[in-house]
Amino acid sequence: MPRAKKYVTKLQPVTGDDLEDQLSRTVIIHPGSRYLRILRPSDTEAVVQSHCIARKQRLTNGQASVSRASSSSEVFRSLDSVASTTDFKQAAASAETWLKGNSKEEKTLGRTYCSFDAKESEETTPVTKEYVVGNEALDVGALHSNFVLSWPIRYGHFNLHDGPGGSRSAVATDIENIWDWVLTNELGITRKLRGSHRAVLVIPDIYNREDVRSLVEILLTNLDFFAVFVVLENVASMFGACIPSACVVDVGAEKTVVSCVDDGISLAETRLLMHCGGDDITRLTNWYLQQKVRSFNLKIASMTDWFKMDAIKKALVHFDFTQSGSNDIDVGLPSPDREESLVMKLPHDFCRFPGLALFQEGLVSFPPNTQQTFTFQYYPGSYDDVSGTEGRAKRPATKKPTTAKPENTEADTTINPENIFDTIPENNIPEEKADLDTMKIMKLHEAIYWSISRCATEEQQKRMLKNILVVGGGLVLFPGALDFLTKRLEEVVPAGTDLNVITNSREIPGDLHAVKGASVMAALETVQYLWITKEEWIRTGIKIIREKSSFGW
Repeated sequence: MPRAKKYVTKLQPVTGDDLEDQLSRTVIIHPGSRYLRILRPSDTEAVVQSHCIARKQRLTNGQASVSRASSSSEVFRSLDSVASTTDFKQAAASAETWLKGNSKEEKTLGRTYCSFDAKESEETTPVTKEYVVGNEALDVGALHSNFVLSWPIRYGHFNLHDGPGGSRSAVATDIENIWDWVLTNELGITRKLRGSHRAVLVIPDIYNREDVRSLVEILLTNLDFFAVFVVLENVASMFGACIPSACVVDVGAEKTVVSCVDDGISLAETRLLMHCGGDDITRLTNWYLQQKVRSFNLKIASMTDWFKMDAIKKALVHFDFTQSGSNDIDVGLPSPDREESLVMKLPHDFCRFPGLALFQEGLVSFPPNTQQTFTFQYYPGSYDDVSGTEGRAKRPATKKPTTAKPENTEADTTINPENIFDTIPENNIPEEKADLDTMKIMKLHEAIYWSISRCATEEQQKRMLKNILVVGGGLVLFPGALDFLTKRLEEVVPAGTDLNVITNSREIPGDLHAVKGASVMAALETVQYLWITKEEWIRTGIKIIREKSSFGW
């Protein structure tokens, strides 16, 4: 029987000037559901572009073909479909009651005020391109009805569906076009130059192996990079914060991922993905202002109004419970064809209420009959078997964790290492609540403690509780958010626990921790052995990812 060939990479560790030269030809790519972030390790600022593409509609039998992925009702949906339900009304009333009991808001307040101001719209310029990408695509999609806007990644995974443009190859083509344009026009790295460049690809903690294979294929084969290094978001974020161990809480636009990293190793059994994030705060802000302010009439099912509402949310929402009285807000609104602004005067409780979307049950809405909570489970079968055929909208296998709220006791909270799918100890789990309803979302503070409780040892759990790192752009940008999260965590952890919530440890924006951390990792000597070259990819395919991944494949 012939012996298997052993291939040895030609890449060897480099130091000094050679390393500096290598880093100057390295780019960090962090593809998110809403934004694409790219930078070189030496750059002080990242290139941030909307991760979308607007394509000119093709006519089929005289009619335009519209992609289901581009429907504003799916990407930019409001709370209108659930606002009239009994469950939502009860959840909103409960949240308001809790807010009144925990804030210092004065009972008698002045009149609320809301005034929109807009200049005359500018003349629209015709678009002759077949497609446009990034921030420009938002304007084109809003102003030109013959262009369809698509978001190739949603909830951290390929946006696969049964409609036009929903196949894996079509989504991969969209991603390739977006990345190629950003690399060429924003960084000046043309296709001709990429043969000497390397790319660090930051992927979600709960990843789909087909997605990872497709992204590596895009970088090495389609975009012609010399080599690729793949790293998990939570590990990269930890390096960006310069701490060895942490429970990483990544709150993005559409998803929230909680996971633990110990000495640079991502603990797979602690990973939890929930389909909620900053977008849900945007929806709740819009609904609440419509209920409380008569002249407020933004309809966020429209993409243009959605981004206006997002800007209002960022200027309005806070978690500072020490303030009382009225809050005066003056914010410029993004618009594709005019200058717009909004002036408001609101009670501070109006500003605090939307943030409760991630901390109170029932304030987040989803399409009916969809799973919203996922945990990580290694794929069965061989390492080169991804998930079968090219299929559509497949997810990693999941296992249901528990939802029990831990009691504030000093009982042993370590997990039985013989079963990594054990969660909070049995003495804290009522039998009727032993399984998680994956159609529902856990409160953020309970999800964090759930993740930490899955660490194998008590010592690990203590380290994680001392280092809870909050990243992403969905929560940390709001004033007082970390103090509020700390107080909510104190409600679920055992009394006397040493608890510390951190972010911005190096004055890095919360949404850039991963790309900055990946920049640090690109310079490490151990990483030099983990680069996947184009030659190796062509020769061995997906097997090389397992051999050279810094995480369990």
